[in-house]
Amino acid sequence: MTRLVVSENGNVSKEQVRYALQVIEETLERLQPHNVQMIDVLLFENSSLLQDYFSREKMRYNISNNFDSEFPAMHDAWRGLPRISLCIERLSRLDDLVAIGTIRHEVGHSVLHGSLEYYIFQTATELVKIEKQHLLPPEYARGILYLTAIAVKDYEVTDLLHNRGYDEDLVAHVKTLLKPSPSDTMAWQLAAGHVMAEALCVCGRMKDLMCAAPLIRIKPGLRLEAEVGLSYLGPELSMKVMNVVGELTGLLKGSTHENVEIALEIICRELVERVLNQTIHPKHT
Repeated sequence: MTRLVVSENGNVSKEQVRYALQVIEETLERLQPHNVQMIDVLLFENSSLLQDYFSREKMRYNISNNFDSEFPAMHDAWRGLPRISLCIERLSRLDDLVAIGTIRHEVGHSVLHGSLEYYIFQTATELVKIEKQHLLPPEYARGILYLTAIAVKDYEVTDLLHNRGYDEDLVAHVKTLLKPSPSDTMAWQLAAGHVMAEALCVCGRMKDLMCAAPLIRIKPGLRLEAEVGLSYLGPELSMKVMNVVGELTGLLKGSTHENVEIALEIICRELVERVLNQTIHPKHT
């Protein structure tokens, strides 16, 4: 049985703790067999407490990404063991099914990606080529690698949960991801005319789409929702993004590291390079 080590930050009620642990324990049982011995479960009363905590953690472990500041739930293994962090304030704003699906998603990461090896990936040949050709800053290339890696890991989690029989809450969760957030659309508007920023925005949306990808191929309505959610990119770029999602869905069948390598080559060649070279013409409104 997996040991759950709970830490409460701020005013978190016993009922909120019980609710979260019930979802986590049920999901762990459904995802058997696995070898997860222990998970740290951190519950935060509000966004401010969570952000303060992880700002300190990122400094301690030299984590440079800032792409996860708005998530209601997160998973990491920076300390070598799986850790699930839940923001009660953000989760309470979600419908019950979405909140449950969101927590289940992080449990899936604990089962599949609960050690440090899933945070260390090699830069693909295509990314190295683009980095040199366009004189990209190292931190920019690392951002593309990071966003691709989390897109692949999210794909693997949804695939696992779907194969273990989860459906209603899983669909509810991915539906929320297909709708662009205000920060997505704002970032896109600010990126207008800056190809490096545009390419990074596209890679950011790949995370949401790849999380939904295992269900898009079997739930026809989800594909339409995905296309509508990408419409702010313009028809040419949004169609190209959907084509890449479809291509990757048929290819990601290996280990996580193999899948990230495949995805990085394709995303760099079909999306990043085309945006940087302006062979795709995005639309900004």
